[in-house]
Amino acid sequence: MPITPETPSLIDECQRMLVKRRGKHREIAKVTGYSYAWIHKLGRGQLKNPSYLRLRRLMELFASGVI
Repeated sequence: MPITPETPSLIDECQRMLVKRRGKHREIAKVTGYSYAWIHKLGRGQLKNPSYLRLRRLMELFASGVI
């Protein structure tokens, strides 16, 4: 898929997925090993430069359908 100005960034996609799973942030934190505070801040767009590897792991979790 070509990257265009309309293509959402990895951060945008993770935030969108976290908004859809707002009541499951504690479960996501437990499964990933990331802190609830980190998950919550990412979902609210309060992290300026989150780790690419953390974002990829979150997207893999979302894609797996586990949460």
